[in-house]
Amino acid sequence: MMNPRFRKILIFKADKLIQNMKIIKQLFVVAVALVAFGSCQKELGLGEDGVSFGSLKKSTLSGYCTPATVTGIFRKDSTLNNDNFVDVQVNVVLSGTFDIKSDTVDGFSFRKTGDVGQGLNTIRLYPSGKPLAAGTFTFTIKYDSSFCTFDITVVEATAGAAIYTLENSGGNCTTFTSLGTYSQGVPLGAGNTVAFDVSVTVPGTYSITTTNNGMTFSNSGVFINPGTQQVTLVGSGTPLNAGSILFNPIGGTSTCAFTINVSGTTPAAFTLNGDPGSCAGVIVGGTYTAGTPLNAADTVVVFANVTTPGNYTISTATTNGITFSKSGTFSVTGTNQRVVLQGTGTPVAASTGTNYTAASAASTSCIFSIVVVPGTTPTNNEYIPETVGSNWTDSLDMGTSADTSYILVTPRTTVQALNTYRIFTVTDATGTFDSTYHRSSLGKYYQYIYGDYGIFDNPVNTPVLLLDSTLAVNGTWTVNFPANTAGGTPTTLRIDAKILAKGATATVAGNGYSNIIKVQFTYQVDQGTGFIPVVIEEFWYAKGKGLIKDIQNNLLLGSTDTYLTRRVQIF
Repeated sequence: MMNPRFRKILIFKADKLIQNMKIIKQLFVVAVALVAFGSCQKELGLGEDGVSFGSLKKSTLSGYCTPATVTGIFRKDSTLNNDNFVDVQVNVVLSGTFDIKSDTVDGFSFRKTGDVGQGLNTIRLYPSGKPLAAGTFTFTIKYDSSFCTFDITVVEATAGAAIYTLENSGGNCTTFTSLGTYSQGVPLGAGNTVAFDVSVTVPGTYSITTTNNGMTFSNSGVFINPGTQQVTLVGSGTPLNAGSILFNPIGGTSTCAFTINVSGTTPAAFTLNGDPGSCAGVIVGGTYTAGTPLNAADTVVVFANVTTPGNYTISTATTNGITFSKSGTFSVTGTNQRVVLQGTGTPVAASTGTNYTAASAASTSCIFSIVVVPGTTPTNNEYIPETVGSNWTDSLDMGTSADTSYILVTPRTTVQALNTYRIFTVTDATGTFDSTYHRSSLGKYYQYIYGDYGIFDNPVNTPVLLLDSTLAVNGTWTVNFPANTAGGTPTTLRIDAKILAKGATATVAGNGYSNIIKVQFTYQVDQGTGFIPVVIEEFWYAKGKGLIKDIQNNLLLGSTDTYLTRRVQIF
């Protein structure tokens, strides 16, 4: 799989050497971004949760983030703080860490990092910097390979208040909607919002707040135009009691009413035995073997001192491919109440003892250890092994330590176009930065290419045949990518593949290999004048070992880079 550092190097060179060839430069970057499908990318370090991936929720027509809820008044020459933020939504395919950030416009930018779970999530982006001028400015944010835009209106430092009324029908807020769930004792998050209509007479700044039952809905911002429009209030706080809770927001001298239904889930108050050190009396059940999925017998029993009955959730982070969790209800108070945490996942590697921290929202935690025994290692005869835990280290020939990648086959899978793909991850000195999807069938090896690579205007989302090991020498195949555009220009990418050698032997980075298949990829692009070759790449796959050598020849720059696999571990 491709080394993204290489992509950055080539983009830099193209910027310097092909100043007047913008379209060709775009096509070259596209081709390089798709080069090295077969070479494995870097992996998650053992014990890390990995990097999430997915896409920002946006309008397919305008590219605007949908929704993008802007909170706070952005004033010229005023330093921004946590009272100013933007909420956006992401569809997460695989949970893990994230880093969403914007470009810098008018002297300020937005960013948020953290962890995110699978599914639709609302992410709150906070700004840094100081607006330089008044006006409406468009920001572009990126997550994984997707991006979307939103607008921020900056007002003059002396801008005045808007004149407006909250519209109501029979006293109730007009066109009222609410998002998110509301449960007794559960804090509200970025996904808890309400919206209703306001009628603006004179544009300007506004601030609306309403509080009841431990919850607050508020927002401040700018009405740019007069007329009827919706305002969104963002929720915060923790519901104290269950029931239908009435709110009466006030805007100017007007008011309206809306109701939030809070379900009755009382959180328990308890302390785990041994908190905050080792779990006292812990009982580890089951057998943990590298490469073998956990089952119902793989449990960990911890004990709790309960002072208030109620609901609880106790869980650990995912470490070495496995996690433990349990949700339930403590019905009575008392000491040494038994909680059975169920293990899930597949251990990636053997371990003489890996620590896990069992924690809950009740601010209590304790630590236990899991021993993972080595698994059996059957003979692997695949040219691109997909067995969990298999890993490779590769680096640029004659390069530096910064050119080294670590690739791991994770226990995770994803379904794309009705086929199940194994997820490989890629890590370097800066952390895990990429993921790729792989599957094989009857000697054919595929990678599913997703996202737009920051070059195409639309997602690629297509499977690519990396290797057909059933073909003889000089056997060929063609990969045709769907029609796309780059910077608005119709652009088509094609790969012509050819088997150069089979059953070869070679020494790569001091390691001897046999049963090698050599494959040549010729990347060609067409923007209306016919296909133009831009990159020729040669992959060496060793049976039972995977990609061992990757030679990348940039036809536009006349340069060649070679990546060598330094270390292989196959399970």
